[in-house]
Amino acid sequence: AGGSGLDVLRTVRRAAPEIAFVVFSNNSGLAFRKRYLGGGAVRFLDKSIEFEQLAQSVADASQHATH
Repeated sequence: AGGSGLDVLRTVRRAAPEIAFVVFSNNSGLAFRKRYLGGGAVRFLDKSIEFEQLAQSVADASQHATH
């Protein structure tokens, strides 16, 4: 194994583009956020301030993935 979460995201998106990713991280800098969204995440949440949005974001992503 090995690699970053971004490496995993890119690898899985290439193999299975129908899978939707919601990234939930404490590292919420703009550059970091842009890398994940550019890598294929459908949503990026900051753990420290967006915890309440996690359940809805996962539900939204599951709808996105099946349509």
